[in-house]
Amino acid sequence: MTAATKPIALIYDRLTRPGPSLLIERLSDCERYAAEAGWEHKGIWIEHGPPAHSATDRPQLDALVHLVRVFSHARPVICLVSSWDRLGDEASRAQLQLRVREAGGSCATVGGASDRDESVAGHAVRHPIGDAECHRLPATAPAAPPCLLEEI
Repeated sequence: MTAATKPIALIYDRLTRPGPSLLIERLSDCERYAAEAGWEHKGIWIEHGPPAHSATDRPQLDALVHLVRVFSHARPVICLVSSWDRLGDEASRAQLQLRVREAGGSCATVGGASDRDESVAGHAVRHPIGDAECHRLPATAPAAPPCLLEEI
């Protein structure tokens, strides 16, 4: 794998409970997984406060999706989470995964599941309701993601 083809890992999580110790452990797992996979880790985005519990208002994911759109023209881009529930419940997770896919990326977990792998039962990107009823989330991003911990 050359630097020009090395996938880019963008790590995402939500702080849904007080106390950062579990969050720090999940982020460390993601960083370790990306390193072992040979992916270039480009930053961490963390939802906190009300957006961490929202199915639709996810400003940090908006920022991450913006970078997926930017980077995916040249290299594979992966939104890496410790587990699928870090994106949300099943319905919101499917919508958020779809946003990442529409931007040109994919989602993966440190357990090895990926929405590019159609054989992963229940986790392939699909909309939970018919396309006729699909209400996609807006694809906006702040100019400078506040939770980006590394320089891109």
